[in-house]
Amino acid sequence: MKKYLLGILLFFSACNTITTLPHQISVLDENETLGARDDSSFPIQAAKYVSLHADRSLRLNSTCTQVLRLNLVQKKGYKDTITELKNRAVLMGGNSVSLLSWREQDSRTILLGNIYMCKGKSFHLHPHPQV
Repeated sequence: MKKYLLGILLFFSACNTITTLPHQISVLDENETLGARDDSSFPIQAAKYVSLHADRSLRLNSTCTQVLRLNLVQKKGYKDTITELKNRAVLMGGNSVSLLSWREQDSRTILLGNIYMCKGKSFHLHPHPQV
């Protein structure tokens, strides 16, 4: 009987685990970043070939195909957000963008835009180069 009770006692003691405190994961403040954050956007090299047009003219143009509709939210100004939209157009294979909606709320700029690839587009640079 002693062996039986000792066996049960050992069995139940083996099932016990020692609880440890979970590792604390530090939550970063959303305004904090790791490393330096620059508040301005810089166009990538091919972004100079991406132009901004009215959405209706791009939709009705038979040589233009919509690549992507993009909702872009940034803690930047309008100019920098347009630069980011053009950068993304280049990465997606587009050469024209259009804005469907735009608003500024608190310190954010919110754009809804379409990215198009236009085969018959003559590349129009803005601002116009000085000759």
